[in-house]
Amino acid sequence: MSQVIRISESIYERLESMARGFDTPGSVIERLLEFYEKNHTSVVSPLNSTPTNVVSQGSFKTLNPDNPSNLSHTKILEGRFGNERVENWMQLLYVAHKCALGYYGNFEALRKATQSNIVKGSLSEKGYREYPGIGISIQGEDSNNSWRNALHLAREINSDIEVVLQWRNSNKAAYPGQKGKLIWEPIK
Repeated sequence: MSQVIRISESIYERLESMARGFDTPGSVIERLLEFYEKNHTSVVSPLNSTPTNVVSQGSFKTLNPDNPSNLSHTKILEGRFGNERVENWMQLLYVAHKCALGYYGNFEALRKATQSNIVKGSLSEKGYREYPGIGISIQGEDSNNSWRNALHLAREINSDIEVVLQWRNSNKAAYPGQKGKLIWEPIK
């Protein structure tokens, strides 16, 4: 569920100055949080003001790719679609579409194969973001739909997909602070 937050005009302008292309304020904030989490070994919980480890120690939860539980409040630690590495959920969706476009050879075939909302060319409204390298715009999705749609394309084009993820330390996360692994490989 999305939350509405109110910020001052000056903070909005600062976020706007950090935007890339057709970023939304939410994607800029997410990138800032990911940068902070990668570059700090601990974060301070606003509830108790004590440091908590960002990465929990222990084994990965092996998740069912078809029913992985709730992926909300997760970040990708390592990811791969085919031979291409990915760092976040939107990049996973982009790489999946790029690989599928290469497989199908044309936009119309890709449009029929994908479960994502895509348009040919540039669209920067209603959550769409243009990917000039492939000449399409893809509507942003949450982590659950990004995984589901990338998995669907992996099956369609017979490509392997793997994501190592971590749930954020949030009481809204399915497994706060824990790591999980999603893998699908085609039958060879």
